[in-house]
Amino acid sequence: MLSNQSNVPLPMAIWLASDEYLYAKDVNEISTTTLMRSPRYIIATRRMMFPELFPEELRLTPTQTEVFSQDIQERIPARVGTAIHTAVDFAINIKAQSALKSLGYPNSMLSKLLINPEPDKIQEDSFVIMTEQRSYKEIDGFVISGQYDVVVNGVVHDIKTTSTFSYTSGSMDKKYIIQGSIYKWLNPKLITGDEIVINFLFTDWNKNYAYSREDYPPTKVLGKSFKLWSTQETEMYIRDKLNQLKKYWNEPLHMIPCCTDAELYSGSITYKYYRSGYEEGKRSTKNFDSLSEATLYRAKNKGVGEIIVDKGKPFKCPCCDIGIPNYFNTGSINETKLEIE
Repeated sequence: MLSNQSNVPLPMAIWLASDEYLYAKDVNEISTTTLMRSPRYIIATRRMMFPELFPEELRLTPTQTEVFSQDIQERIPARVGTAIHTAVDFAINIKAQSALKSLGYPNSMLSKLLINPEPDKIQEDSFVIMTEQRSYKEIDGFVISGQYDVVVNGVVHDIKTTSTFSYTSGSMDKKYIIQGSIYKWLNPKLITGDEIVINFLFTDWNKNYAYSREDYPPTKVLGKSFKLWSTQETEMYIRDKLNQLKKYWNEPLHMIPCCTDAELYSGSITYKYYRSGYEEGKRSTKNFDSLSEATLYRAKNKGVGEIIVDKGKPFKCPCCDIGIPNYFNTGSINETKLEIE
């Protein structure tokens, strides 16, 4: 269910409320990106989408279903990302020849360019670009689906419209690898490369930071490669996740594991030292990347003060709040006081 609390004008409201995503047709179909979520999230969404397939006592209550509702303002990043994907797909399918020619690619290469060809049209020396193809594969009673963005001569590319933090923190690197590995597992004949290339388009890129920070992306659009898992590693990950789903499929939601700290938090842990004691909203005296550094600094200050573990800003997972109260909705969710003797 969507809301328009800020009264977005009709043209933009229609765009923000639109959705081209191809949702699961059956309860046992799980997309690549959904498979990477927690067991509680996956099972809760199945119960919401297919309530008739679960006993009444396991179906989501109206209150629980509300956690999946959104105001259309929250959909802006996703809708912008979808618009970029659509524009790239259009450009490749309609404008690739002229665009590559303007970039100086030789006619000898352009003559071999094939966009989304049938398999029997591909020659050994063809230059093949495939876009937005969805694949399905059955395993252990489930169907895994996935739609890659682009495959260029066997190398899978994914387009990410995101903040520079995703790049500098490395917080999403493992998810990029898992996503690309599952795409290859789904399309072993098409995706033959052993890397995924993430095509970043940064929404908050700052030229000044590019000159002054070594870890900052040097350009607003760039690519970064990540090595994929082997087929065996990928299948082991998928089977392990599916075994968890089977184990908890008919359990009450509060009994099903939700996100781990590694899945929830978007950056590295910071250890904050407060010389005169921690108070919410108060600025720390000094920050450290490791507990040992923070502890040593505290010792040099005669052991006074407090060290706070700041896990960073958590990702939003609606299902972490479904079921029973937990640490995620009690007090400060990202800062923990350390008791040091």
